[in-house]
Amino acid sequence: MKLVITRGIPGSGKTTFARRWVAKSPETRVRVNRDDLRRMLFDQANGLSYAQEGEVTRAQHAAVTSALRAGKDAIVDDTNLRAKFVKRLMELGAEAGADVVFHDIEVDLRTALFRDSTRQYPVGERVVRDYFERFTRAGKLPLVPEISSEAKARWVSYIPDLELPDAFIFDIDGTLAHIDDGGRSPYDMTRVSEDYPDETVADVLVALSTSNDIVLVSGRNECARDDTVSWLNEHSIPFNALYMRADEDGRGDDVVKHEILHGQIAPRWHVRGVFDDRARVVAMWRDVGLKCFQVQPGDF
Repeated sequence: MKLVITRGIPGSGKTTFARRWVAKSPETRVRVNRDDLRRMLFDQANGLSYAQEGEVTRAQHAAVTSALRAGKDAIVDDTNLRAKFVKRLMELGAEAGADVVFHDIEVDLRTALFRDSTRQYPVGERVVRDYFERFTRAGKLPLVPEISSEAKARWVSYIPDLELPDAFIFDIDGTLAHIDDGGRSPYDMTRVSEDYPDETVADVLVALSTSNDIVLVSGRNECARDDTVSWLNEHSIPFNALYMRADEDGRGDDVVKHEILHGQIAPRWHVRGVFDDRARVVAMWRDVGLKCFQVQPGDF
């Protein structure tokens, strides 16, 4: 199982290579492309909002993860020159147990400009020049970034301390809280107070809170803490601690929650179980040895 990540400026020939690569074994290979996803989701490839780009990223990651978990090889034929986005793709490959390989295509500016001008959806001379000037040195691509040690290695097992207070961990988004159809973007931290509670999960939490501590672990950013606490109080959801993602932390939820588990929770509580929805996070909880109740499908 293999994840191929192409790298190159617009017009370098990444998509041409990817299509030929898939054509050699179409039943075992999958191509994932952000521009295709943009057109499919929003009927345009340029000028999307930050929230819309977040939806594209979410769809891209889901497609890659789904393909790899199905035992297929996948190729992501975008520019892939920003280290942050490349690292996350590398982590997805590592989490799925795939070999991650890079296919760099280096071309001179004149060639890239010509190719862009002759294709169906050109990005334009300004964009091509901008990528060439920002991401190459005399036409050479930047070094491949290193991924975190958490993604390279298997998760560290949770070793329970039976002398500590008993606790259950609950996720918030998709577990305790849901977004109305047509409501806020999952990436909009300014409107979390608009979410509605999952009454069934909340009832389970309340019942467990009579004899256990409740620890909330959320992928939301710290900037949403006050609104999140107000929402929890408004809906009478008790908790003993709330851990959230740092505002500038762009790592995957599974990596963030794994770090919170070992750095903040394990030294303070004996964790009896976890309630979560996102498949890769559920897999992490189970990999470290915790019993995780997946409250709904969350394969994204």
